[in-house]
Amino acid sequence: MNQTITVKPCRDCRNWNECIGKESYMIAEICWCRHQCRWLIENFLKMDTGKIVITHDTWPVETTGYTEEFKSSRNINAHAPYEKTLQVVAELHFRIDRTGKDGRLLLLEVLNQCNLSNEANQALSYVSGWRRRRQSYRQWKADRKQKNGQKYR
Repeated sequence: MNQTITVKPCRDCRNWNECIGKESYMIAEICWCRHQCRWLIENFLKMDTGKIVITHDTWPVETTGYTEEFKSSRNINAHAPYEKTLQVVAELHFRIDRTGKDGRLLLLEVLNQCNLSNEANQALSYVSGWRRRRQSYRQWKADRKQKNGQKYR
């Protein structure tokens, strides 16, 4: 029996545990699931002397169906071709920066292709999601521990 695996778009995937992710994503597909956040970290961020640095401002060329090359036309685009990429990467940088040392640990473990530690997994959970979290990372961790019946220290 040959079974074909159909990959659902991330917008339709409701449970990240069952999602298998993809090799690459187009800008329009970014909905901040855990797989996409890991992919964004691998392709756009690095650590340099303890600080998070954006590596480049264009979408990877390997991504099929999307280019940021300038094409002359009569319509004038009000945005630079790299603007959307920088917006997505800046949002990722902001979210990781809010997680402090756990976010730096997440970045190092993803870039070194290690299994994620508990702290890095928590940071990835905080970073992922359609909207920015209103709570600080510390408050968010305390609420999660309280929901699980553990005391926060």
